[in-house]
Amino acid sequence: MSVEVLAQIQPIPSASVIAPGKSHDKEVLKFNLCEDGSRYFQVTFLNQTWLRYNQSNKGTAVLGNETQETFDIGLRRTRIQLFGQITPQVFLYFQFGQNNFNYAFNAAGGNRKLAAFFHDAVCEYKISHNNALKIGGGLTITNGLSRFSQPSIGTIMTLDVPVFA
Repeated sequence: MSVEVLAQIQPIPSASVIAPGKSHDKEVLKFNLCEDGSRYFQVTFLNQTWLRYNQSNKGTAVLGNETQETFDIGLRRTRIQLFGQITPQVFLYFQFGQNNFNYAFNAAGGNRKLAAFFHDAVCEYKISHNNALKIGGGLTITNGLSRFSQPSIGTIMTLDVPVFA
């Protein structure tokens, strides 16, 4: 038997979908770099938590110990996003975080990525004023152009995405 409970907090709508005259600035960690807020730097925190319980088959071993059942609380994905329109032409985006932090995290061979790392670090420069031409570059977790090859931590709901092409 396996029981799975999953939850996610809905993100705050972006400024483009907020009704005129309404502000969510008190609900976000945002630093305005100018009076009108057109230049800003914002910080968000995302976490996907797993609570797992299962009854194991006879002879099942976890970390070398035979067990009849297992219970696990794990931080599947933990991220800090830092982004902002720092000048009228320059937009920056950073995503820093860690995957699969749980009780077996430091077990021998249990996790191949033992430290937090940058998933994305990109910069975009707007060449034309009407958004017709932008150039950018940086570090990103691109796996190719095939379907489902670009999972997004901000939009994962209750299922874990298959990260393979």
